[in-house]
Amino acid sequence: MYLGEKEKGERRKMGKMIGVLLGAGKSSRMGKNKLAMKLKHGPVGHYALRSALMSNLDHIIFVGSDVILPSWVSGDLKNAFLQSLWSYHYSPESCVGMSHSLREGVRFAEALEATAMMVILADQPFQSAMLLNRMIITFNKRLPPFLGTSIHSATIPPVIISGKLFSELHKLQGDHGARFLLEKYKDSYSIMEVHDPFYNFDIDTRDDFEMAGRIEAAMEKENSKKRGADGLEHLGEERRSKGGI
Repeated sequence: MYLGEKEKGERRKMGKMIGVLLGAGKSSRMGKNKLAMKLKHGPVGHYALRSALMSNLDHIIFVGSDVILPSWVSGDLKNAFLQSLWSYHYSPESCVGMSHSLREGVRFAEALEATAMMVILADQPFQSAMLLNRMIITFNKRLPPFLGTSIHSATIPPVIISGKLFSELHKLQGDHGARFLLEKYKDSYSIMEVHDPFYNFDIDTRDDFEMAGRIEAAMEKENSKKRGADGLEHLGEERRSKGGI
């Protein structure tokens, strides 16, 4: 599948949904830019961005800490940028925490007249276009103020936030994400259960990066040879034992 092509699937068009990829973190636990570190098929930052571009999101905004387009963006992803399939936005105050990146994402989503915004973390390489499309379909059917994904009862990104709540996000301060919305709208937000134990795997440390390589290898083995389930289950157990899920 080429960038610009979309995953096939049912979609009730209810308005414009913008994807906001948050990639402005300092990578302090890694000691260097984790999005530039290379897995088998390219830099870590390529993975979530490519899945978002292959999904049915109307446009993608990548919020980063580089003044210009990051040097790790290359190949088809750079071509997609030049074709305006996605936008890059520099977050000058990313050091103050996630709240600034979210506010910047909302500002651009509003400028594009979005009716909803999907928040995706750029350091989670195993999200798929299929998962993102399932979220879009679920949100459009339920039309909640907030749709989160859940595994083992924990609500985690990616999430979709209705445009009705954009004004709430402008009030964010410090290193707080949209989690406060869960408490404020606990009687009306919606949850989509996900059974893939790796979709929310994020890379923060060298150990995480090495484990991501093992997960990717096991997934490819399973997909190409219809084997590897035992290997994936083993990695899932390893991750749970470390408190990763």
